[in-house]
Amino acid sequence: MPSWRVTPLFEKLFLWLDPLPRDGAWNMALDQALLELTDGPVLRAYSWEEPTVTLGYAQNVEKLRPSLPSWPVTRRWTGGGVVLHEGDHTYSVIVPAVCEWSQTRPVESYRLIHRALAEALVVAGYEGCRLAGPEDVIDLPFCFEAPAVHDIVKGAVKISGAGQRRS
Repeated sequence: MPSWRVTPLFEKLFLWLDPLPRDGAWNMALDQALLELTDGPVLRAYSWEEPTVTLGYAQNVEKLRPSLPSWPVTRRWTGGGVVLHEGDHTYSVIVPAVCEWSQTRPVESYRLIHRALAEALVVAGYEGCRLAGPEDVIDLPFCFEAPAVHDIVKGAVKISGAGQRRS
């Protein structure tokens, strides 16, 4: 196994591995409640009880509806495009405004979190994971068909991305 050392992003981080799959509305409401109520950074990993579509807060659901599967649709309180959740695992990094790290520029926080995750995936045996560069970017509404800069890709395939919301 390769030697691996990443500079910690947070002095302290609460880890919540949610043991139960939940519906889309519950998952999104919990992330928002954590942002409003926690006084320290939280990494929450969770899953979905049924296939679910999530849309970023700026997406137009009526315009997209004809291209969506007939799954429940839930709006995320973060940005981003359309995500089809079907058997995937999802994570949220919630950093309240009282934490110094919340002042990190959005593009930089996105890059730092994804760099740490890509390095962890490589250590876990997923060789070839890297951050997407400008040459990988595709402009499509469906998130996993369209890498953005600093998403995680393996070859030309996007395997992880994220949305952000600052408040």
